[in-house]
Amino acid sequence: MEFIFLIVLAIMSPAIISVVGETFVNIRDSKSKLEYKKMVEARQLEEIKQENYLLENKSMLKELEQIRAERKALEEDLNDKRWLIKERKRPQKQLTTKQSALKEKKEG
Repeated sequence: MEFIFLIVLAIMSPAIISVVGETFVNIRDSKSKLEYKKMVEARQLEEIKQENYLLENKSMLKELEQIRAERKALEEDLNDKRWLIKERKRPQKQLTTKQSALKEKKEG
């Protein structure tokens, strides 16, 4: 009985070893594929981060230029003012024909 078991084991062992070996190779290959995929995704993420950084810098530069322009305009406004209260010119009312006739009588 043991002899038959040993013969069957001897015949089957290469098949078992090849199946187990293939399984380990497949596991190793799938791990390496996953690692490769991880590296590709990490690289893409890094590229996106760098593009984002550049875009943020451009937008911050535009905001900074806008703030500088606003401050410069404000300083020029303050330098041009001598008084704290602005003098406003009152709009002249349009005189009616009756009023203009009276005004001409007074002047003439």
